[in-house]
Amino acid sequence: MENKMTDFNGENKNEIIKMDNSDSNDKAYSDIFKEMLYLENLRGLQDKTKYCLIRLWIKNLDAVISLLCFDNKDDFLSEFSSILTKNLRSTDVYLKTEESNFLMLFLGTTIDNIELALK
Repeated sequence: MENKMTDFNGENKNEIIKMDNSDSNDKAYSDIFKEMLYLENLRGLQDKTKYCLIRLWIKNLDAVISLLCFDNKDDFLSEFSSILTKNLRSTDVYLKTEESNFLMLFLGTTIDNIELALK
């Protein structure tokens, strides 16, 4: 598994700009980041919100699904979401997928907790 992690709390919000120079899939994720930051600024929540947004890409997703004995991609996503939710003790896990790309938004947690859950 490969992952790109960015913590969008405080001073790291400028990380979003770096994603604009990547491929078209990164552009879609960048647009989501920008919209979240826009809404946060609009509502004056800059210092009051805590969330972490992660883009996770799994190489050879079909092979991984097969090796883990899942019948299909939906079953894998369901189990993956369940494991993350259980390990983070939070129900605020959202997944969006395009082929082997996953976008996860964790509300009310930090990137350190998420890194532990992904290990």
